[in-house]
Amino acid sequence: MIIHDCKQGSREWWALRLGRVTVSRFSRIITAKKLDYSKGARPFIAELLAEKLLGRPVDDRKVETMWTGRGTDMEAEARLWYSMYREVTVDEVGFITTDDGTIGGSPDGMVGDDGGVEIKCRSAKHHMECVLGISDIADRLQVQGYLWLTGRPWWDVVAYNPDLPKKIVRTYQDPTVQVAIEKALDEFFVDMEKAEKALAAEGDVIDEDDELLFQLIGSIKEGAS
Repeated sequence: MIIHDCKQGSREWWALRLGRVTVSRFSRIITAKKLDYSKGARPFIAELLAEKLLGRPVDDRKVETMWTGRGTDMEAEARLWYSMYREVTVDEVGFITTDDGTIGGSPDGMVGDDGGVEIKCRSAKHHMECVLGISDIADRLQVQGYLWLTGRPWWDVVAYNPDLPKKIVRTYQDPTVQVAIEKALDEFFVDMEKAEKALAAEGDVIDEDDELLFQLIGSIKEGAS
C-alpha cells in the first residue's frame, strides 16, 4: 500500500485517479448482490482508456448537487465528532494505491493503525433512513474495497447530521466478498489488457468492412426461405 500525500479534489488528486480503477467504482466491475463479474465492466474499460488518452475525466454527469456539496463541507466536522466520540486519532489521506499502482482509493480517514472511516452526510430524509436501517449508510463494495486495499481489519461507516441522531457501523473483512473482489479484478485487468492491445494495433483510425457479415446474413436468409 502506498499513501500519496495530496489534497482530495486537487489537480494532483485528479491526476492520480485518471485511468485508474478506484474503490468507489468497484460496483462497475462486480455486482453487489451476486458478486459476479459485472456487465458494466466493458463500458468501464472504455471510460478508463478514454481518460488515459484525454488526460481528464470523461463523465460529464458529475454535477455537484446541494447535498453532495453539503457532505463535502461537513466532512471535516463529522470527522472531528467521530474522533472525539471514539477517542481515536483520524489521519486524513489524499490517495492510496496498491504497491503496483493499478488500484486506488480516497478514504475519508485512517483510524490509528487498525481501521478506517467512511463518512456520509446526507439530507434529513436519507440520513434517517440510514439511522433506522432502511438504507445502508455506504455501499458494501466500497467499504469492503477499502478493507481490501488497506489490509486493515475493520472500517467504521458513519452517518452524520449535526441536528439528528448519528449512527456508526463497524464493518469487518468479509472473506466471501474479498475473494470475489480479487477474482473480478483479475478478470477485469485481463479484459482491459486485451482492449489496450487491440486499440494499439488499430492505430488512430479503426476502419472496418462488414461485407463478410452482410454476405453471411444474406446466406442465412436464403437458407431459411
